[in-house]
Amino acid sequence: IKWNALLQTLFGLLSCFSPSMTYFIVFRFVYGVGIGIVIPLSATYMSEITPNTDRSSILTQSRGYWASGCLFTFALAWLLLASHHWRILLFIICLPGVYALY
Repeated sequence: IKWNALLQTLFGLLSCFSPSMTYFIVFRFVYGVGIGIVIPLSATYMSEITPNTDRSSILTQSRGYWASGCLFTFALAWLLLASHHWRILLFIICLPGVYALY
């Protein structure tokens, strides 16, 4: 999980500062692979560490947090992309990863 967080944070930051469209596409692709890895990885990890009695509740809350985060990101993107501040958006999206790795 930590390696995946490092992968996502690193390539998220690289896409924020990409010098060309080619680099941007490559960095966002690798970032997307990291997102694709973290969803089943986090669900599996949560299933293994939680007791049987609390497992369904905790997994449901986890998926709810994912949905809330996606909604927040969508709203933030709507505000920032209207004024063409896409680099700021990508940087803000990477901040939780930087915090988690710290």
